[in-house]
Parts: sequence; structure tokens; C-alpha cells
Amino acid sequence: MMRATACRLITAACRRARGPCGVSSRALAYGVGAAGPADLPAPALADAHARIRALQDTTRAAHARGAYADARDSAAECVELARATLGGRHPAVASALNNLALAHKTLGEHDAALALYLEAVGAYRAALGSHHSSTLVARHNYCLLYTSDAADDSLR
Repeated sequence: MMRATACRLITAACRRARGPCGVSSRALAYGVGAAGPADLPAPALADAHARIRALQDTTRAAHARGAYADARDSAAECVELARATLGGRHPAVASALNNLALAHKTLGEHDAALALYLEAVGAYRAALGSHHSSTLVARHNYCLLYTSDAADDSLR
């Protein structure tokens, strides 16, 4: 019951939040909130950033066309690359985790999705703060799935 109330409060805060819900290319390029990029030469780091953006685009496109397993696979690759390149406290890592959670959710893999949504919330919180719109959206995503699972359980 307390989690459901918390989820409603988060949902309301998310609706009031302003600003972009995605990760801007500027944040990705300049490492806003990053724990620190890997020790890569500048050209290799730029290549990794371009690959991360391409994987995010591939994930979105696969999801849009209903190829959810492909979306999951490209999102998982994106998470690995983003973590290795940008560290764990970067908005691009959180975005990739959120995308991977969405793919798992769509495939009915709710336990994996819940864990990934929580990890995304932690990464967003570390990178951008607790009250940033992206953090609130990730919390909202977690709450929606958690409450839908709870509702499904109560019907059984």
C-alpha cells in the first residue's frame, strides 16, 4: 500500500516536471554527471559516443517496428558500451538502462525490467539529482510496472 502511494506521488511529480526527459546530445558529448569517462584517446571516445547514439537509435527503431527482442539486444549492447566508456554515473548509461528495461517489460520479462528500472533511477539520481525530470520519469516507469504487476497478482 505504501509503495502504491509513493508511486502516485512520483507520477504526480513527474507530470509537473519540466525539461527534457531524454539525454541530450550535449550531455552525452560533454559527460554531464559522468563518474568519469574511460581513459580513451579523444578520437576513440568520440567514436564510442557515436556508437552509443547509434545503438540508442537502433533500439528505438526496433521497438517502434515491434522487434522487441532486437530492441533488447541493441539496448543491452548499448548499456555495456556506455558503462565501459562513460562509467556508471552518466545520463547516457541511465537512458540505456531505461531502454533495456522497456524492452524486457514489452517482452513480459517483468522481474528483469523492474531491476533495470531501479538501476536506471539510481544512475539518473547519481548523475542528475533526485528531482530531475529524467530521474522522475524512470521512477514513474518503475512504479507503473510495479503497480501493474501488483494488480495482476491481486486478480489471481
